[in-house]
Amino acid sequence: MIGVDLSLLAEWMLGKVEGEGTALISGTAVVDSRKVAPGDVFFALPGEKVDGHDFVPAALAAGAACAVVRRMDDGWKAALRPGQGLILVDDGLQALQDCARHYRTQLAIPVIAVTGSTGKTSTKDLLAAAVGAQLDVMKSPGNFNNEIGLPLTLLGVQEHHQALIVEMGMRGEGQIAALCRIARPDVGLLTNIGPVHMELLGSMEAIGRAKGELLQSLPEKGKAVVNGEDRRVVAETLSSRCPVVYAGTSPEALADGLIAGGLNPAEPVQAIWATEVEPLGEQGSRVAGAFGAFIPEQAAGNGESTFEFLLPLPGRHQVSNALLALAAARAVGVDPAAAAGGLAQARLSSLRWETRRFDCAVTLINDAYNANPAAMTAALTTAAELAGPGRLVAVLGDMYELGPEAAEYHRQVGRQAAKLGVGLLVSVGTLGACITDGAIEAGMTPERIRRFADAETAAAALPGQVEEDDVILIKASRGMRLERVAHALADTLANRRR
Repeated sequence: MIGVDLSLLAEWMLGKVEGEGTALISGTAVVDSRKVAPGDVFFALPGEKVDGHDFVPAALAAGAACAVVRRMDDGWKAALRPGQGLILVDDGLQALQDCARHYRTQLAIPVIAVTGSTGKTSTKDLLAAAVGAQLDVMKSPGNFNNEIGLPLTLLGVQEHHQALIVEMGMRGEGQIAALCRIARPDVGLLTNIGPVHMELLGSMEAIGRAKGELLQSLPEKGKAVVNGEDRRVVAETLSSRCPVVYAGTSPEALADGLIAGGLNPAEPVQAIWATEVEPLGEQGSRVAGAFGAFIPEQAAGNGESTFEFLLPLPGRHQVSNALLALAAARAVGVDPAAAAGGLAQARLSSLRWETRRFDCAVTLINDAYNANPAAMTAALTTAAELAGPGRLVAVLGDMYELGPEAAEYHRQVGRQAAKLGVGLLVSVGTLGACITDGAIEAGMTPERIRRFADAETAAAALPGQVEEDDVILIKASRGMRLERVAHALADTLANRRR
């Protein structure tokens, strides 16, 4: 945190300082006492299994400038070192959010918020690479995209940072709007709208409204950057009060999405689109494209400026994410050529398309961090392209929170697997079995199918069924823990040779 002392923190939180409270706040905010460094602020939040108040002594011993607490303890006061303090508040989470909201007003750097049903984290990583080519950028670590993670990210901004990228997740209406009131983004990036959290929101319309809260929260002088191929996303921009840039992986796909989303076909819009996408297998794609005014009914634009870049991530869905990142980087003043160069250095977060090629000529793709129908389809399509004439082994598990139609969504994935010619389809979990049901419906023969109840059973059985030159894709919702299967396969394959 920059230029903040304990008295100002307490004012922001409507709290009361106990102790000297003169220590310099030189670090960030933390909720895990094991990660406290000297000069940090420790927020003692209650959790499902542990209460942060139990670790106040450990945080103070590690050098925290202060601890923010809901109750006071004489032992904590006695443990205070010279300069340390305690801030007593009514609600720890509210205090954290208030602190971040006030701190945001002290920052004179652009803030870019990223949301969407799929691709949030990948797009955040691509955006950080593009913006980071010219600016010192801070981005949300890991999955810090909720009511705790976003404030912690904001409070981690230091004096050297020149831009902030925050990821915004949601599990209900109003949540993204609440995050926006804290982060106050200048640029909002919306990747897509799909049937994620259907179990909680009930309909695609509700999901669209919830994701669209980002666009509605942007200031008039802000900018929205959105997937122009997604008609639901386009529809959410119709009431935007700030300028919008639409992205598409081809002029035709962009035009179709804009028209389907309700835009006037004859009216030009600001857009970024790919004019050529050359797949390079595991090395990614070479992309050429243009910025400028785009007329939907003509499926063409004036191409005020053009660009080329090498994207080191395979898959057309990643091309879409990269175009969004390029447009958002441009919106905060990054030179397009520098941003394009930054994309060539992009790397994804853990468990997202982690690709490893073994000496036995087997390729293992661990994409087990999360899953939903659109992400499953994109991953299967990309893996099939990489496998080419070789055998694709798809290890697919349950996708969570899809509501009453969950079984059908899983069967659709199975039908897609059959259509793509998956050589060995492995389902894990109860809903995962519906994937294989769909594949059989679409003509896949039983000998190309394996079913397992859980990750442990699959991890024990699969290593012996892998053949030379296989491409293996592993994907499911995070709770399925399919990274255990990936680890078991990696341990076996590391000791094989051709």
